[in-house]
Amino acid sequence: MRDELCAKIREALQEFNWICVGQVNLELLWYLHATQRQETDKIGDIDNITKPIIDALTGETGLLIDDSQIGSMHSFWNSRNHQTEKDVLILRIEFSNDECLRKEDLIFIQYASAVCITMNVDFRSMRDIIGTLALMMARRGQRRMAREIRRRGGDFDRALVNSTWEFHRTRLGGMNPARIYRMRDFLVKCYEHGVTWRLVLNESRSLKRAISAARRADRSATSS
Repeated sequence: MRDELCAKIREALQEFNWICVGQVNLELLWYLHATQRQETDKIGDIDNITKPIIDALTGETGLLIDDSQIGSMHSFWNSRNHQTEKDVLILRIEFSNDECLRKEDLIFIQYASAVCITMNVDFRSMRDIIGTLALMMARRGQRRMAREIRRRGGDFDRALVNSTWEFHRTRLGGMNPARIYRMRDFLVKCYEHGVTWRLVLNESRSLKRAISAARRADRSATSS
């Protein structure tokens, strides 16, 4: 029953073209044959039959990147109607739509020690590449600031370091290794598509000039 159920879940998830990167909450309601559960060992304990379901939900073709995303889980059972031929599982998953990414161009960039950030990057899109590089610069800057604050005796890691979009490299075992880039490899890939740090800096300066011009225009309009 367990293997068949896990296979059905993996088959159903093939239709999903997105994956959750944030926290999820799970509820598993099992309808089991009460007599078999009491009198035989055909039906495992709740924890033993739940773990394979979680494994089926994670990885390259799953709904989750890693089971560390599970914020809460409630797994319980009721006696099923004996006229029902098979046991039944009702699986409920709560997540935020804002923390889902496309599977098609999903990549992981190992940018800080063994920590990887999750992104959608279409390497045919200059906007995607520049935006990702700009984000890498910003995240590195936040981490440097966090280290400096810790050096001075403070702790702002919750604000500057924590992110539901980032995973330790060892938690990506269920993902295709081709999706995982070390920072150097990602920069090489960007360079192959004509994007360099200098271009990103120039774009950043242009954006700052545009923001400053807009602010000056707002002040001028307000004063007049």
